[in-house]
Amino acid sequence: MINFVIMFCYLLTLKNVNPDGFLVSLNKSGLFYALAILVYVYFAVKSWGYEFCFNLPTFKGKKLQLLSFILIFGIAIWLSFFQTFSRFAQRWQELFWNWDFSLLDPTESVRLKNAWPVFLYSIEAGIGEEAARYINLVLLLVIFKSKKWQINGAVLGSAILFALPHIGNAFASELKQTPLATAFQVIDTFGFGCFAAVLILYSGKLWPTMVIHALYDILTFSETPLTQDGVGIFGGNIGSLIHVIISLVLWVSFAAFLLIKNRKLIKQNVQILTRVQKTDLTIS
Repeated sequence: MINFVIMFCYLLTLKNVNPDGFLVSLNKSGLFYALAILVYVYFAVKSWGYEFCFNLPTFKGKKLQLLSFILIFGIAIWLSFFQTFSRFAQRWQELFWNWDFSLLDPTESVRLKNAWPVFLYSIEAGIGEEAARYINLVLLLVIFKSKKWQINGAVLGSAILFALPHIGNAFASELKQTPLATAFQVIDTFGFGCFAAVLILYSGKLWPTMVIHALYDILTFSETPLTQDGVGIFGGNIGSLIHVIISLVLWVSFAAFLLIKNRKLIKQNVQILTRVQKTDLTIS
């Protein structure tokens, strides 16, 4: 039923409406589709007998662990800015600080027509792709439940399932993305996918990865033509390759640190995610 409604919505056309306005951008963004995915994931996980943990109270009454989570969330936000600005940094100082925010303007996006798609596409990805990551994690954790490498396998598997669909961006005319840039994006998204999966398992919460994901896309889509000259520290194809390798190492290292440092807490959350909930249903 949900798929039927979604398919029907894509057939709708908006007439006598500003083609660059909010309604047309909303219609093209697929935000409702992303929300439908979130709803589907909620009911699917519940129907399987597992708990849907959008905001598990993992750190309730644990001030030190809560502060650690806030610090980790802050570092992830900083990494999103670092990744964006380091791609067109002209000096080494601009890699880590002294960022030129004038180079970001959603109204002058080099990829999208105006500001509305910048925000709507980003929110769509944050909601839909993170909801898909959640259900992939649950499935993989259940599949690998008897394996010693259950958690590591689920993290890597969900990251691969997250990265590979980005190959389709090479064929999206509106994004104007080259095959090489798409290959770099697949590598980058794999690294982020590892971190996002671990963050969900560590925090027991889905919303942090949604926020980080949406923010990163907003920053990326807000890049103006001034950032595309390729003369920065990581300019050219070789520079871009070096940049994406650095990005991959940062995200994977961050994920590995969380896995090792918080193994006990992550195992507790995994047990909650994969624990079959008791029901009142009886089989006669």
